[in-house]
Amino acid sequence: MNTILFPLLTLLAVSVFLQPKRYRVGYNPLISFLVIWLLISFLSSLRLFNLFDVSTTAARMILYGLISFSVAYYICLIAFDFLSSRMQQNTNSRRTIVYFNESIICFFAIICLVYYILSSFRSITSLLHGGSFEMIRGMAQSNGKISNQFIIFLYNFFILPFSYAFEIIAVLDYWMKRRIGKLFLLNLLIMLFRMVSDGGRTTLFDFIIYMMIAGHFFIGKQVREIFNKQRVKLLALLFLGVGVLTLITLSRSSYSVFRQLYFYFSMSPVMFNYWTEYVDSIGFTGNGIVSLNGFIFPVLFVLKNLVNTTYPSFFQNGYDLIALTDSQWINIARGKTNANAYVSTFWFFYADGKLIGIIIGMFLYGIVAALTFMLLQKTRSIRVLAIYLLIMQGLVFSFIRFPFAKSYYVLAFIFILLLIKQKKTRRTISRIN
Repeated sequence: MNTILFPLLTLLAVSVFLQPKRYRVGYNPLISFLVIWLLISFLSSLRLFNLFDVSTTAARMILYGLISFSVAYYICLIAFDFLSSRMQQNTNSRRTIVYFNESIICFFAIICLVYYILSSFRSITSLLHGGSFEMIRGMAQSNGKISNQFIIFLYNFFILPFSYAFEIIAVLDYWMKRRIGKLFLLNLLIMLFRMVSDGGRTTLFDFIIYMMIAGHFFIGKQVREIFNKQRVKLLALLFLGVGVLTLITLSRSSYSVFRQLYFYFSMSPVMFNYWTEYVDSIGFTGNGIVSLNGFIFPVLFVLKNLVNTTYPSFFQNGYDLIALTDSQWINIARGKTNANAYVSTFWFFYADGKLIGIIIGMFLYGIVAALTFMLLQKTRSIRVLAIYLLIMQGLVFSFIRFPFAKSYYVLAFIFILLLIKQKKTRRTISRIN
């Protein structure tokens, strides 16, 4: 990874220098993405705790992907600014009202809360009998325990995607209402029981990301007043979150916290290296099936159960390959240090089309992220902000996987579009029903 550190640092410096002032914000997708991968590359290059080295070929493919993402961003910047200047005269006549239907959202949230409470019973029993969150996480990753097709369908197509969308809606509800409301409190309960039921921490990390970005978006005198008025409540929530995160981290690992955190943020290139070689060894090329699995799976799942047939072989092969990266633990350092998942966004594109797949896939990903960000900066739309928060979640955790390969992530966008409504008016208003 040493070979790409200087080019990556140069790319980041150039990106910051060329960035227009109006886009120099903390939630800029290009700068955030490059900083994350510069950090990951640097940590991986240290090779602490006997972490395996990464081949020059694999490191360069990551660099090419980041360059492709950057080029897409600046092409979008030029095109967006040009088109915006041409259409500016038509954008001031009508504004947008944004509102939530709290009754429906609360009803859906309560269903999810009940599901997670019931799911957490076994975890709580395990903890009371001396179990750990590491054990709970292992049980949660064993999908074979669920045989009821309706429960599988409910979880994959409603509970999980709505939970992702609801976390964003609850955060926006907090910032728009200027106080902690029932949606926010419901979300905290769902987060708590989600973490207890599966031993995961992602939902808490997501929540922190959403709060930071949304807070930055709404930043101003009013937000400072909110922090001053609710400082005690917010600090209490912060300490509670840090406490829960620390408890789960310590319980899930028999090693030092520093060692575990180091591997989390350094092993992705090693995993990418291993699984690209595996793809080459089996001669697999997905041609889009792997990266777009999140779009394809829901459609084929419904068709499969309607006509009682099997998945097409071309899709099944890609699906099984993704599942293999999650289920198979591989050695990432000398000794007995094993890990699963964390193959990174780049691997999904590689599985679909090798190096060309990475370049094309990252270019398209860059377009999606850049256009959403620039539309957000121009319109200041709450609905666009909700979509952008979900996109940023995928970028931040790009060292784990390509988010659009998961159906719950794709379906979360649909929930956001359905539950956050807007209509045109001559006056700018944001309100909650």
